[in-house]
Amino acid sequence: MSDVTARFFGAPSMLGRAAALFSFITLLAFFMGPFYWPASNSAWAGFLRISTLVSVTLYILYKSNMPKRSGASVLLIIFLAYMILNSIFLEEGMQSARRIIFIGFFILMVANFWREPNLPIWLMATVTLIGAIFAGFSLINLYRLGELSFTYRTEAIFSSGLSGVADFGNTIVAAMHYAICFSAALWLLFNSRSGYIVVLWAACLFMIGTYTVMTFARTGWVACLAVFIILSVFALRSRNWRRVVPVLITVSVLLVWLSLTNLDYELSVRGVTYRDEIWITVLERFQSHPIFGHGAGKALEPISINNGTRYVRTAHSTYMEVLYQFGVTGLIMFFAVILAILNVLIKGHSRHQAASVKVWALAVFISGCVVMTVELNGFIDAPNLLWVWFWFPVGMALSYGGQQC
Repeated sequence: MSDVTARFFGAPSMLGRAAALFSFITLLAFFMGPFYWPASNSAWAGFLRISTLVSVTLYILYKSNMPKRSGASVLLIIFLAYMILNSIFLEEGMQSARRIIFIGFFILMVANFWREPNLPIWLMATVTLIGAIFAGFSLINLYRLGELSFTYRTEAIFSSGLSGVADFGNTIVAAMHYAICFSAALWLLFNSRSGYIVVLWAACLFMIGTYTVMTFARTGWVACLAVFIILSVFALRSRNWRRVVPVLITVSVLLVWLSLTNLDYELSVRGVTYRDEIWITVLERFQSHPIFGHGAGKALEPISINNGTRYVRTAHSTYMEVLYQFGVTGLIMFFAVILAILNVLIKGHSRHQAASVKVWALAVFISGCVVMTVELNGFIDAPNLLWVWFWFPVGMALSYGGQQC
């Protein structure tokens, strides 16, 4: 810790130290808020807006840590500009435009912060501990309350059993918030050097993984599996197989158990949970405004599913939502940004760079892109899961600019 502290406080500029500190606090609140925040959600979002603005202002004044311009950053700016113009011309009011500008500032803050030498790893460690503490507390408290069942889908959990503390409202939201903690814990487990620290991260991974499994949210499972595959590949490239094998065995046992006992139920009974009906309806409504969409932030009218017995108000696919709100033009730009970000994160890796935090950014981004196919809504809403799984890794990617590592 002393070495990290010396490097941090030995920064050449007071502005640089202040910018890094404000960014760390902001991102800590960003990840901590959904688990617990002493005030309301609007107060949490307000704090993020103010602290993000302060951080970006300090970084702009500091200048020396600003990321270099790249093809990915240019494409992102064009996409954000298009969304702002779309919101101005197709939406009444400026609420969506303000949110898009806020997203831009958030990305810029992350891009600057991620260029710090050690603070990103400290953030990942903190996120891991947050997830493990709340997961452990939730499992113990739910068991105490008699609300924890190990029978498949008998009691899918999404809270801690205590109002206002790690209470996510539904299983998918809970699973996806713990999945980002799972991804950080896995990276730390694969790349930490101290044996005692490895045991700590393994314990955190176990608690977070147990909670995520018991949400029975397939979206969260897929997110964790995608992260595991990508991080494992890079860990094996660095010949760090001793860390991978125990986790690989555990994941394999879970997959075999699911396949032998519940796969038929998942495929034949639950299936795609009416997403095909939702997507068909969204595509039908999209056709009235195909080029530029219905407008930024435009909410879907209720969609009838299951023969009219249920209604939903989301597209259950980020790509469908972008198509509906921003049209074919917006969707093409969106895919262009995704490909550019992937190019930045994929290129330049070598065996000795497998421990780079760039690998974690790649794993989170790819996992998010996979999950966005069937879930994650509110593309330009106030901070939500899309900020965690898309806008945040976009900021991480932009921090590398034209660098190769």
